[in-house]
Amino acid sequence: MTTFNLLTDPLIPLRRASGSLFLGSVADILDTDDPPVAIVAPRADFHLGLMEFLVAVFATLDPANSDRSWLERFRRPATKRQLEEAIAAAIPYFELAGEGVTFMQELGDFGGKRVSAGALFIEGPGAISVENNTDVFTRRLRTQTLSRRSAALALYVHQNFAPSGGKGYRTSVRGGGPLTTLVNLQRIAGRQPTLFQQVWANVPKGEAAAADEYPRIFPWAVPTRTSADGRQTTPEDVNPLQMFWGMPRRVRLHLEENVDRIPCDLTGEIDTHVCRTVEVRDYGTNYTTWMHPLTPYRRIDPKSEEMYRVAAPADRFGFRHWPGAAFETPGASVKPAACVSTFVAERLPNLRREGVEFGIYAAGYAMDSAKVLGFVEGNMPALVEPDPAKRKAIGELLSHLVEATAYAEAILGIAIRKAVQREDAGDATPIEAAKRRLWDDLEGRFRILFEGITSDAALDPEARAKEWLGELRRAQLSIFDDVAPIDAFSTLNPAPIVEARRLLTLCLAGYAESGRKLYKLLGLAVPEGSKKKSGAKETA
Repeated sequence: MTTFNLLTDPLIPLRRASGSLFLGSVADILDTDDPPVAIVAPRADFHLGLMEFLVAVFATLDPANSDRSWLERFRRPATKRQLEEAIAAAIPYFELAGEGVTFMQELGDFGGKRVSAGALFIEGPGAISVENNTDVFTRRLRTQTLSRRSAALALYVHQNFAPSGGKGYRTSVRGGGPLTTLVNLQRIAGRQPTLFQQVWANVPKGEAAAADEYPRIFPWAVPTRTSADGRQTTPEDVNPLQMFWGMPRRVRLHLEENVDRIPCDLTGEIDTHVCRTVEVRDYGTNYTTWMHPLTPYRRIDPKSEEMYRVAAPADRFGFRHWPGAAFETPGASVKPAACVSTFVAERLPNLRREGVEFGIYAAGYAMDSAKVLGFVEGNMPALVEPDPAKRKAIGELLSHLVEATAYAEAILGIAIRKAVQREDAGDATPIEAAKRRLWDDLEGRFRILFEGITSDAALDPEARAKEWLGELRRAQLSIFDDVAPIDAFSTLNPAPIVEARRLLTLCLAGYAESGRKLYKLLGLAVPEGSKKKSGAKETA
Protein backbone atom coordinates (compact mmCIF):
# COMPACT_ATOMS: atom_id res chain seq x y z
CA MET A 1 0.00 0.00 0.00
CA THR A 2 1.18 3.54 -0.75
CA THR A 3 -0.52 5.01 2.31
CA PHE A 4 1.56 6.88 4.84
CA ASN A 5 0.06 9.10 7.49
CA LEU A 6 2.12 11.84 9.12
CA LEU A 7 0.10 11.72 12.34
CA THR A 8 -0.04 7.99 12.96
CA ASP A 9 2.89 6.34 11.14
CA PRO A 10 6.53 6.37 12.32
CA LEU A 11 7.68 9.73 10.96
CA ILE A 12 10.17 11.07 13.51
CA PRO A 13 13.69 9.69 14.14
CA LEU A 14 14.05 9.89 17.91
CA ARG A 15 16.60 9.31 20.66
CA ARG A 16 15.44 8.13 24.05
CA ALA A 17 16.90 9.20 27.40
CA SER A 18 18.81 5.90 27.47
CA GLY A 19 20.46 6.73 24.15
CA SER A 20 18.57 4.18 22.03
CA LEU A 21 17.22 5.29 18.65
CA PHE A 22 13.86 4.53 17.07
CA LEU A 23 11.33 5.83 14.57
CA GLY A 24 8.23 7.14 16.32
CA SER A 25 4.87 8.66 15.58
CA VAL A 26 3.62 11.97 16.94
CA ALA A 27 2.07 10.30 19.99
CA ASP A 28 5.29 8.44 20.75
CA ILE A 29 6.92 11.62 22.02
CA LEU A 30 4.71 11.15 25.10
CA ASP A 31 6.28 7.81 26.03
CA THR A 32 6.94 7.83 29.78
CA ASP A 33 9.18 4.76 30.02
CA ASP A 34 12.53 5.91 28.67
CA PRO A 35 11.01 9.05 27.06
CA PRO A 36 12.28 10.58 23.81
CA VAL A 37 14.59 13.52 24.45
CA ALA A 38 15.75 14.56 20.98
CA ILE A 39 15.08 14.42 17.25
CA VAL A 40 17.92 12.84 15.23
CA ALA A 41 16.99 13.90 11.71
CA PRO A 42 19.30 13.21 8.72
CA ARG A 43 19.39 16.92 7.82
CA ALA A 44 19.47 20.10 9.89
CA ASP A 45 16.46 21.55 8.05
CA PHE A 46 14.53 18.35 8.74
CA HIS A 47 15.29 18.73 12.45
CA LEU A 48 13.92 22.27 12.39
CA GLY A 49 10.97 21.20 10.27
CA LEU A 50 10.05 18.39 12.65
CA MET A 51 10.20 20.71 15.66
CA GLU A 52 7.88 23.13 13.88
CA PHE A 53 5.63 20.28 12.74
CA LEU A 54 5.19 19.07 16.34
CA VAL A 55 4.54 22.60 17.59
CA ALA A 56 1.96 23.00 14.81
CA VAL A 57 0.19 19.73 15.67
CA PHE A 58 -0.21 20.69 19.33
CA ALA A 59 -1.11 24.33 18.55
CA THR A 60 -3.83 23.22 16.14
CA LEU A 61 -5.23 20.05 17.67
CA ASP A 62 -4.34 19.96 21.37
CA PRO A 63 -3.19 23.30 22.82
CA ALA A 64 -3.56 24.63 26.36
CA ASN A 65 -6.37 27.16 26.70
CA SER A 66 -4.90 28.95 29.75
CA ASP A 67 -1.62 29.58 31.54
CA ARG A 68 -2.70 27.20 34.27
CA SER A 69 -3.49 24.33 31.91
CA TRP A 70 -0.22 24.93 30.04
CA LEU A 71 1.71 24.65 33.32
CA GLU A 72 -0.17 21.53 34.38
CA ARG A 73 0.59 19.86 31.05
CA PHE A 74 4.25 20.87 31.29
CA ARG A 75 4.52 19.19 34.69
CA ARG A 76 2.19 16.27 33.95
CA PRO A 77 1.91 15.68 30.19
CA ALA A 78 -1.14 14.12 28.62
CA THR A 79 -0.99 10.40 27.89
CA LYS A 80 -0.44 8.93 24.45
CA ARG A 81 -4.06 7.80 24.45
CA GLN A 82 -5.29 11.32 25.18
CA LEU A 83 -3.21 12.80 22.35
CA GLU A 84 -4.36 10.10 19.93
CA GLU A 85 -7.96 11.01 20.75
CA ALA A 86 -7.23 14.73 20.26
CA ILE A 87 -5.75 14.24 16.80
CA ALA A 88 -8.10 11.51 15.57
CA ALA A 89 -10.45 13.74 13.59
CA ALA A 90 -7.55 15.30 11.65
CA ILE A 91 -5.94 12.02 10.58
CA PRO A 92 -7.57 11.97 7.07
CA TYR A 93 -5.91 15.32 6.28
CA PHE A 94 -2.42 13.89 6.85
CA GLU A 95 -2.41 11.05 4.33
CA LEU A 96 0.56 11.37 2.00
CA ALA A 97 -1.01 9.54 -0.97
CA GLY A 98 -4.42 8.68 -2.30
CA GLU A 99 -7.16 9.83 -4.65
CA GLY A 100 -8.61 12.53 -2.42
CA VAL A 101 -7.08 14.90 0.11
CA THR A 102 -3.31 14.46 0.47
CA PHE A 103 -1.02 16.25 2.88
CA MET A 104 0.26 19.62 1.57
CA GLN A 105 -0.46 18.70 -2.05
CA GLU A 106 -2.72 20.15 -4.73
CA LEU A 107 -6.25 18.78 -4.61
CA GLY A 108 -7.18 17.02 -7.84
CA ASP A 109 -5.66 17.23 -11.30
CA PHE A 110 -3.82 20.48 -11.97
CA GLY A 111 -1.70 19.92 -15.07
CA GLY A 112 1.67 20.53 -13.49
CA LYS A 113 5.16 19.81 -14.79
CA ARG A 114 7.06 16.66 -13.80
CA VAL A 115 10.44 17.27 -12.20
CA SER A 116 12.87 15.23 -10.11
CA ALA A 117 12.05 14.66 -6.44
CA GLY A 118 15.26 16.56 -5.71
CA ALA A 119 13.35 19.75 -6.52
CA LEU A 120 11.71 19.44 -3.10
CA PHE A 121 14.97 20.41 -1.44
CA ILE A 122 15.42 24.14 -1.02
CA GLU A 123 19.13 24.10 -1.82
CA GLY A 124 18.52 22.39 -5.18
CA PRO A 125 17.68 24.09 -8.49
CA GLY A 126 14.08 25.22 -8.87
CA ALA A 127 11.55 23.67 -11.17
CA ILE A 128 11.96 26.41 -13.78
CA SER A 129 15.76 26.06 -13.84
CA VAL A 130 15.60 22.28 -14.28
CA GLU A 131 12.94 22.49 -16.99
CA ASN A 132 14.85 25.12 -18.98
CA ASN A 133 18.24 23.53 -18.25
CA THR A 134 19.52 26.85 -16.88
CA ASP A 135 20.90 25.43 -13.63
CA VAL A 136 24.44 25.42 -15.00
CA PHE A 137 25.97 26.85 -11.82
CA THR A 138 23.63 25.07 -9.38
CA ARG A 139 24.51 21.56 -8.24
CA ARG A 140 21.73 19.15 -9.11
CA LEU A 141 21.12 17.02 -6.06
CA ARG A 142 22.00 13.36 -6.00
CA THR A 143 18.84 12.77 -3.98
CA GLN A 144 16.53 11.34 -6.61
CA THR A 145 14.83 8.47 -4.75
CA LEU A 146 12.97 9.20 -1.52
CA SER A 147 11.19 6.90 0.88
CA ARG A 148 7.69 7.97 1.85
CA ARG A 149 8.96 9.29 5.18
CA SER A 150 11.74 11.32 3.55
CA ALA A 151 9.35 12.62 0.90
CA ALA A 152 6.86 13.69 3.57
CA LEU A 153 9.52 15.62 5.51
CA ALA A 154 10.99 17.17 2.36
CA LEU A 155 7.52 18.30 1.30
CA TYR A 156 6.77 19.88 4.69
CA VAL A 157 10.10 21.75 4.76
CA HIS A 158 9.58 22.81 1.14
CA GLN A 159 6.21 24.38 1.92
CA ASN A 160 7.09 25.72 5.38
CA PHE A 161 10.27 27.58 4.33
CA ALA A 162 9.60 28.09 0.61
CA PRO A 163 11.93 30.77 -0.84
CA SER A 164 11.40 32.82 -3.95
CA GLY A 165 11.38 30.35 -6.82
CA GLY A 166 10.84 32.42 -9.94
CA LYS A 167 7.73 34.04 -11.36
CA GLY A 168 4.61 32.64 -9.76
CA TYR A 169 6.41 30.31 -7.33
CA ARG A 170 5.32 31.79 -4.01
CA THR A 171 7.20 32.08 -0.74
CA SER A 172 6.15 30.64 2.61
CA VAL A 173 3.71 32.26 5.05
CA ARG A 174 6.75 34.06 6.51
CA GLY A 175 8.35 34.96 3.21
CA GLY A 176 11.59 33.50 1.87
CA GLY A 177 14.37 32.53 4.26
CA PRO A 178 12.60 33.18 7.59
CA LEU A 179 14.54 32.93 10.83
CA THR A 180 13.04 30.53 13.37
CA THR A 181 13.80 30.98 17.06
CA LEU A 182 12.68 28.40 19.61
CA VAL A 183 12.95 28.20 23.37
CA ASN A 184 15.64 25.55 23.89
CA LEU A 185 15.33 23.92 27.31
CA GLN A 186 18.68 22.71 28.61
CA ARG A 187 18.06 21.45 32.14
CA ILE A 188 15.02 21.04 34.38
CA ALA A 189 15.94 20.45 38.02
CA GLY A 190 19.34 19.28 36.80
CA ARG A 191 17.89 16.72 34.38
CA GLN A 192 17.61 16.64 30.62
CA PRO A 193 14.16 17.80 29.44
CA THR A 194 11.98 15.48 27.40
CA LEU A 195 11.24 16.21 23.77
CA PHE A 196 7.63 16.88 24.69
CA GLN A 197 8.74 19.60 27.12
CA GLN A 198 10.94 21.13 24.41
CA VAL A 199 7.99 21.27 22.04
CA TRP A 200 5.43 22.33 24.65
CA ALA A 201 7.61 25.28 25.70
CA ASN A 202 6.95 26.78 22.25
CA VAL A 203 3.25 25.94 21.78
CA PRO A 204 1.01 29.02 22.01
CA LYS A 205 -2.17 29.07 24.04
CA GLY A 206 -5.41 28.59 22.18
CA GLU A 207 -8.46 26.44 21.61
CA ALA A 208 -8.32 23.17 19.72
CA ALA A 209 -9.64 23.68 16.21
CA ALA A 210 -13.11 22.33 15.52
CA ALA A 211 -13.29 19.69 12.80
CA ASP A 212 -15.54 21.85 10.64
CA GLU A 213 -12.72 24.43 10.53
CA TYR A 214 -10.16 22.00 9.11
CA PRO A 215 -10.81 23.01 5.46
CA ARG A 216 -9.93 26.60 6.41
CA ILE A 217 -6.81 25.46 8.29
CA PHE A 218 -5.42 22.79 5.94
CA PRO A 219 -5.32 24.44 2.49
CA TRP A 220 -4.83 21.12 0.67
CA ALA A 221 -8.37 20.13 1.71
CA VAL A 222 -9.93 22.61 -0.72
CA PRO A 223 -9.13 23.95 -4.20
CA THR A 224 -6.00 26.09 -4.07
CA ARG A 225 -6.38 29.84 -3.60
CA THR A 226 -4.28 30.58 -6.66
CA SER A 227 -2.64 33.95 -7.18
CA ALA A 228 -2.38 34.30 -10.95
CA ASP A 229 -4.88 37.17 -10.77
CA GLY A 230 -2.91 38.87 -7.98
CA ARG A 231 -5.09 37.49 -5.20
CA GLN A 232 -3.48 37.54 -1.77
CA THR A 233 -4.31 35.46 1.30
CA THR A 234 -4.42 37.10 4.72
CA PRO A 235 -5.43 35.72 8.16
CA GLU A 236 -8.89 37.19 7.54
CA ASP A 237 -9.39 35.06 4.42
CA VAL A 238 -8.84 31.71 6.16
CA ASN A 239 -8.44 30.39 9.69
CA PRO A 240 -5.40 32.07 11.33
CA LEU A 241 -4.07 28.61 12.30
CA GLN A 242 -3.20 28.17 8.62
CA MET A 243 0.02 30.02 9.50
CA PHE A 244 1.30 26.61 10.69
CA TRP A 245 0.18 24.80 7.53
CA GLY A 246 0.76 27.24 4.68
CA MET A 247 0.87 25.76 1.18
CA PRO A 248 2.41 28.36 -1.14
CA ARG A 249 3.64 25.79 -3.67
CA ARG A 250 1.40 23.73 -5.91
CA VAL A 251 2.92 20.27 -5.64
CA ARG A 252 1.93 16.63 -6.01
CA LEU A 253 4.16 13.70 -5.13
CA HIS A 254 4.23 10.66 -7.41
CA LEU A 255 4.76 7.46 -5.43
CA GLU A 256 5.58 4.22 -7.14
CA GLU A 257 6.15 0.66 -6.02
CA ASN A 258 9.80 0.00 -5.21
CA VAL A 259 10.06 -3.27 -7.12
CA ASP A 260 13.88 -3.07 -7.35
CA ARG A 261 14.19 -2.34 -3.61
CA ILE A 262 16.24 0.81 -4.19
CA PRO A 263 17.26 2.47 -0.91
CA CYS A 264 16.28 6.04 -0.08
CA ASP A 265 19.10 8.38 -1.14
CA LEU A 266 18.69 10.30 2.10
CA THR A 267 18.34 7.65 4.81
CA GLY A 268 19.29 4.38 3.16
CA GLU A 269 16.03 2.72 4.19
CA ILE A 270 14.31 0.43 1.69
CA ASP A 271 10.65 1.39 1.51
CA THR A 272 7.87 -0.45 -0.31
CA HIS A 273 7.05 2.73 -2.23
CA VAL A 274 9.29 5.61 -3.23
CA CYS A 275 9.04 9.07 -4.72
CA ARG A 276 11.24 9.86 -7.73
CA THR A 277 9.26 12.68 -9.35
CA VAL A 278 6.95 15.45 -8.29
CA GLU A 279 4.48 17.56 -10.22
CA VAL A 280 4.67 21.33 -9.79
CA ARG A 281 2.89 24.39 -11.05
CA ASP A 282 3.15 28.14 -10.50
CA TYR A 283 0.83 30.70 -8.87
CA GLY A 284 0.09 28.97 -5.61
CA THR A 285 -1.24 30.79 -2.54
CA ASN A 286 0.30 34.22 -1.97
CA TYR A 287 0.40 34.85 1.80
CA THR A 288 0.68 38.43 3.09
CA THR A 289 0.54 40.22 6.48
CA TRP A 290 0.97 37.08 8.60
CA MET A 291 2.71 37.06 12.00
CA HIS A 292 4.14 33.65 12.85
CA PRO A 293 4.79 32.91 16.56
CA LEU A 294 8.12 31.15 15.92
CA THR A 295 9.80 34.01 14.06
CA PRO A 296 11.08 37.46 15.12
CA TYR A 297 9.66 40.45 13.25
CA ARG A 298 11.12 43.81 12.26
CA ARG A 299 9.50 47.20 11.73
CA ILE A 300 11.28 48.85 8.80
CA ASP A 301 9.33 52.11 8.74
CA PRO A 302 9.04 53.71 12.22
CA LYS A 303 5.86 55.47 11.08
CA SER A 304 4.19 52.24 10.01
CA GLU A 305 2.77 49.39 12.09
CA GLU A 306 3.63 46.85 9.38
CA MET A 307 6.11 44.19 10.51
CA TYR A 308 8.37 42.02 8.36
CA ARG A 309 9.87 38.68 9.23
CA VAL A 310 13.52 38.65 10.28
CA ALA A 311 15.51 36.66 7.74
CA ALA A 312 18.15 34.09 8.60
CA PRO A 313 21.62 35.71 8.44
CA ALA A 314 24.17 34.72 5.83
CA ASP A 315 26.90 34.20 8.44
CA ARG A 316 26.92 32.30 11.71
CA PHE A 317 24.78 33.38 14.62
CA GLY A 318 26.70 35.66 16.95
CA PHE A 319 26.09 38.32 19.54
CA ARG A 320 25.21 40.83 16.81
CA HIS A 321 21.95 38.87 16.36
CA TRP A 322 20.94 38.64 20.02
CA PRO A 323 19.00 41.92 20.41
CA GLY A 324 15.51 41.37 19.13
CA ALA A 325 15.94 37.65 18.46
CA ALA A 326 16.94 36.51 21.96
CA PHE A 327 15.50 39.29 24.09
CA GLU A 328 13.19 42.27 23.74
CA THR A 329 14.35 45.87 23.89
CA PRO A 330 11.60 48.49 24.31
CA GLY A 331 11.43 50.79 21.32
CA ALA A 332 13.66 48.57 19.17
CA SER A 333 12.69 47.81 15.57
CA VAL A 334 13.02 44.04 16.10
CA LYS A 335 10.61 42.07 18.27
CA PRO A 336 11.37 38.52 19.47
CA ALA A 337 9.28 35.61 18.30
CA ALA A 338 6.08 35.34 20.32
CA CYS A 339 7.13 31.91 21.62
CA VAL A 340 10.28 33.44 23.17
CA SER A 341 8.69 36.54 24.70
CA THR A 342 5.71 34.53 26.02
CA PHE A 343 7.95 31.96 27.67
CA VAL A 344 10.17 34.58 29.34
CA ALA A 345 7.43 36.94 30.49
CA GLU A 346 4.53 34.59 31.26
CA ARG A 347 5.72 31.01 31.68
CA LEU A 348 9.15 31.22 33.25
CA PRO A 349 7.92 32.98 36.43
CA ASN A 350 5.71 29.95 37.11
CA LEU A 351 8.60 27.54 36.54
CA ARG A 352 11.09 29.04 39.00
CA ARG A 353 10.91 26.13 41.42
CA GLU A 354 11.53 23.68 38.56
CA GLY A 355 15.04 25.04 38.09
CA VAL A 356 14.62 25.61 34.35
CA GLU A 357 17.74 26.47 32.35
CA PHE A 358 17.27 27.43 28.73
CA GLY A 359 18.62 29.31 25.73
CA ILE A 360 17.32 30.23 22.29
CA TYR A 361 17.83 27.91 19.30
CA ALA A 362 17.89 29.83 16.01
CA ALA A 363 17.94 28.40 12.51
CA GLY A 364 16.87 28.98 8.94
CA TYR A 365 17.83 29.16 5.30
CA ALA A 366 19.91 32.21 4.44
CA MET A 367 18.74 33.38 1.04
CA ASP A 368 19.71 35.93 -1.58
CA SER A 369 16.39 36.11 -3.41
CA ALA A 370 16.10 32.60 -4.95
CA LYS A 371 19.75 31.72 -4.28
CA VAL A 372 20.49 29.60 -1.21
CA LEU A 373 23.49 30.87 0.75
CA GLY A 374 23.27 28.08 3.29
CA PHE A 375 21.32 26.64 6.20
CA VAL A 376 22.49 28.28 9.41
CA GLU A 377 21.76 27.38 13.02
CA GLY A 378 23.09 28.33 16.40
CA ASN A 379 22.26 28.99 20.04
CA MET A 380 21.81 32.29 21.82
CA PRO A 381 21.58 32.91 25.57
CA ALA A 382 18.28 33.97 27.04
CA LEU A 383 17.82 37.06 29.19
CA VAL A 384 16.02 35.59 32.22
CA GLU A 385 16.19 38.44 34.75
CA PRO A 386 12.92 38.15 36.75
CA ASP A 387 12.58 41.88 37.51
CA PRO A 388 10.92 43.46 34.43
CA ALA A 389 12.52 46.88 35.03
CA LYS A 390 16.01 45.44 35.36
CA ARG A 391 15.44 43.12 32.38
CA LYS A 392 14.50 46.15 30.32
CA ALA A 393 17.62 48.05 31.45
CA ILE A 394 19.89 45.09 30.70
CA GLY A 395 18.31 44.64 27.27
CA GLU A 396 18.82 48.31 26.44
CA LEU A 397 22.46 48.20 27.57
CA LEU A 398 23.25 45.08 25.55
CA SER A 399 21.53 46.52 22.50
CA HIS A 400 23.54 49.73 22.75
CA LEU A 401 26.79 47.75 23.00
CA VAL A 402 25.91 45.75 19.89
CA GLU A 403 24.91 48.92 18.01
CA ALA A 404 28.20 50.54 19.02
CA THR A 405 30.09 47.48 17.77
CA ALA A 406 28.37 47.75 14.40
CA TYR A 407 29.44 51.40 14.19
CA ALA A 408 32.97 50.48 15.25
CA GLU A 409 33.03 47.94 12.42
CA ALA A 410 32.32 50.74 9.94
CA ILE A 411 35.07 52.92 11.45
CA LEU A 412 37.55 50.05 11.17
CA GLY A 413 36.66 49.40 7.53
CA ILE A 414 37.14 53.04 6.57
CA ALA A 415 40.45 53.26 8.44
CA ILE A 416 41.80 50.19 6.66
CA ARG A 417 40.60 51.50 3.30
CA LYS A 418 42.49 54.75 3.92
CA ALA A 419 45.58 52.86 5.05
CA VAL A 420 45.82 50.66 1.99
CA GLN A 421 44.56 53.46 -0.28
CA ARG A 422 41.43 51.74 -1.58
CA GLU A 423 39.11 54.67 -2.01
CA ASP A 424 37.55 53.18 -5.13
CA ALA A 425 35.30 50.13 -5.22
CA GLY A 426 38.27 47.86 -6.01
CA ASP A 427 38.71 44.55 -4.24
CA ALA A 428 37.01 44.97 -0.86
CA THR A 429 37.67 41.37 0.23
CA PRO A 430 40.44 42.15 2.79
CA ILE A 431 38.38 44.96 4.28
CA GLU A 432 35.24 42.84 4.55
CA ALA A 433 37.27 40.00 6.05
CA ALA A 434 38.67 42.41 8.65
CA LYS A 435 35.18 43.60 9.56
CA ARG A 436 33.95 40.01 9.97
CA ARG A 437 36.98 39.25 12.10
CA LEU A 438 36.04 42.04 14.50
CA TRP A 439 32.80 40.26 15.37
CA ASP A 440 34.54 36.90 15.59
CA ASP A 441 37.29 38.22 17.86
CA LEU A 442 34.75 39.83 20.18
CA GLU A 443 32.29 36.91 20.32
CA GLY A 444 33.79 35.20 23.36
CA ARG A 445 34.38 38.53 25.10
CA PHE A 446 30.75 39.54 24.67
CA ARG A 447 29.52 36.24 26.09
CA ILE A 448 31.66 36.81 29.18
CA LEU A 449 30.34 40.37 29.44
CA PHE A 450 26.77 39.10 29.04
CA GLU A 451 27.23 36.60 31.86
CA GLY A 452 28.73 39.29 34.08
CA ILE A 453 25.95 41.78 33.39
CA THR A 454 23.16 39.28 33.94
CA SER A 455 24.66 37.93 37.17
CA ASP A 456 25.50 41.30 38.79
CA ALA A 457 23.28 42.26 41.69
CA ALA A 458 23.48 45.89 40.61
CA LEU A 459 23.68 47.13 37.05
CA ASP A 460 26.39 49.70 36.25
CA PRO A 461 25.90 50.63 32.56
CA GLU A 462 28.75 53.15 32.50
CA ALA A 463 31.30 50.71 33.90
CA ARG A 464 30.19 48.00 31.48
CA ALA A 465 30.29 50.41 28.52
CA LYS A 466 33.85 51.42 29.44
CA GLU A 467 34.79 47.77 29.70
CA TRP A 468 33.38 47.13 26.24
CA LEU A 469 35.12 50.19 24.82
CA GLY A 470 38.39 48.67 25.99
CA GLU A 471 37.56 45.44 24.15
CA LEU A 472 36.70 47.38 20.99
CA ARG A 473 39.97 49.32 21.17
CA ARG A 474 42.04 46.17 21.65
CA ALA A 475 40.36 44.25 18.82
CA GLN A 476 40.27 47.09 16.29
CA LEU A 477 43.91 48.10 16.69
CA SER A 478 45.05 44.49 16.57
CA ILE A 479 43.13 43.84 13.35
CA PHE A 480 44.28 47.11 11.80
CA ASP A 481 47.94 46.30 12.55
CA ASP A 482 47.56 42.85 10.98
CA VAL A 483 45.92 44.16 7.80
CA ALA A 484 48.09 47.28 7.39
CA PRO A 485 51.39 46.58 9.22
CA ILE A 486 53.55 49.65 9.58
CA ASP A 487 56.70 47.76 8.59
CA ALA A 488 55.32 46.56 5.23
CA PHE A 489 57.23 49.25 3.35
CA SER A 490 57.90 47.02 0.36
CA THR A 491 54.21 46.70 -0.46
CA LEU A 492 52.47 49.62 1.23
CA ASN A 493 53.17 53.31 1.57
CA PRO A 494 53.73 53.91 5.33
CA ALA A 495 52.39 57.48 5.41
CA PRO A 496 48.69 56.62 4.88
CA ILE A 497 49.04 53.76 7.38
CA VAL A 498 50.40 56.04 10.08
CA GLU A 499 47.72 58.65 9.45
CA ALA A 500 44.86 56.14 9.34
CA ARG A 501 45.99 54.51 12.57
CA ARG A 502 46.26 57.91 14.25
CA LEU A 503 42.72 58.80 13.23
CA LEU A 504 41.43 55.39 14.34
CA THR A 505 43.07 55.87 17.73
CA LEU A 506 41.53 59.32 18.08
CA CYS A 507 38.08 57.97 17.26
CA LEU A 508 38.46 55.27 19.88
CA ALA A 509 39.34 58.01 22.36
CA GLY A 510 36.12 59.88 21.59
CA TYR A 511 37.54 62.54 19.24
CA ALA A 512 36.25 63.61 15.83
CA GLU A 513 32.61 63.23 14.87
CA SER A 514 32.98 59.45 14.55
CA GLY A 515 34.48 59.12 18.01
CA ARG A 516 31.78 61.28 19.56
CA LYS A 517 29.08 59.19 17.95
CA LEU A 518 30.72 55.97 19.14
CA TYR A 519 30.79 57.27 22.71
CA LYS A 520 27.15 58.35 22.52
CA LEU A 521 26.15 54.88 21.29
CA LEU A 522 27.98 53.40 24.27
CA GLY A 523 26.25 55.84 26.59
CA LEU A 524 29.56 57.43 27.64
CA ALA A 525 30.35 61.09 28.13
CA VAL A 526 32.26 62.61 25.25
CA PRO A 527 35.76 63.78 26.35
CA GLU A 528 36.00 67.49 27.03
CA GLY A 529 37.57 69.40 24.16
CA SER A 530 36.94 66.61 21.64
CA LYS A 531 35.44 69.07 19.18
CA LYS A 532 38.59 71.21 19.35
CA LYS A 533 41.10 68.41 18.85
CA SER A 534 43.35 69.51 16.05
CA GLY A 535 43.88 67.22 13.09
CA ALA A 536 41.12 64.83 14.10
CA LYS A 537 39.63 64.36 10.67
CA GLU A 538 36.62 62.18 10.17
CA THR A 539 36.94 58.48 9.38
CA ALA A 540 33.26 57.68 9.20
